[in-house]
Amino acid sequence: MTEAPWLAAARKDLGLKEIVGSRHEPRVVAFFAESGAAWVKDDETAWCAAFVGAKLAEIGISGTGKLNARSYLDWGAALTKPAPGAIVVFKRGSSSWEGHVAFYLGETATTIRVLGGNQANAVTEAAYAKSSLLGYRWPAGFALPIGGPAKPAAAPGPTLQLGSKGEAVKSLQSGLNALGAKPALVVDGDFGPMTRSAVIAFQKGRQLAPDAIVGPKTWTAFDTAIAQLG
Repeated sequence: MTEAPWLAAARKDLGLKEIVGSRHEPRVVAFFAESGAAWVKDDETAWCAAFVGAKLAEIGISGTGKLNARSYLDWGAALTKPAPGAIVVFKRGSSSWEGHVAFYLGETATTIRVLGGNQANAVTEAAYAKSSLLGYRWPAGFALPIGGPAKPAAAPGPTLQLGSKGEAVKSLQSGLNALGAKPALVVDGDFGPMTRSAVIAFQKGRQLAPDAIVGPKTWTAFDTAIAQLG
């Protein structure tokens, strides 16, 4: 299946995080400018919609130019079934206007896995409850990826262990850092001894078997923990 180019662009920023304190992450500030909100000069302003707009703009697609996630409910074409790269809009709590927007990756029976910005103050892959879904959108005039709508994933992510490499490992490392891994992991996509130790610590904290293997149960606990960070 050919990946949507804006999703491929978004993957390049996996692991990017806000800077704690008075300094601001330049790339996050750039997302605002690239998405049409150049007046924002900090990384504390909610930036999930800015990230989506910036990644669309990177390949020549105009987003909404707005910073509210729900603005994407009226953008592009509606989808009844999602495909990887679809823009997903979620509600937040009981608010009639707050929300979150990101790019669709896959799903389980109860959650939707997305790649997005401002997820635990970083660019990560995370899972959100299907009960929070407001809608799926697709850029008008762009054909769906070869293969059509995505099928539900059998598990939240691929099985990872010592020696694994790739984008899924980067997502795992980024998420573990957001959850407070000490020492912080280098987000390099290489499941080495430090990543193994962080996984074991996470598993012990969630009362899972500390086998250092990231399988379905650990992924589910990981996604739940990331979603709870906001």
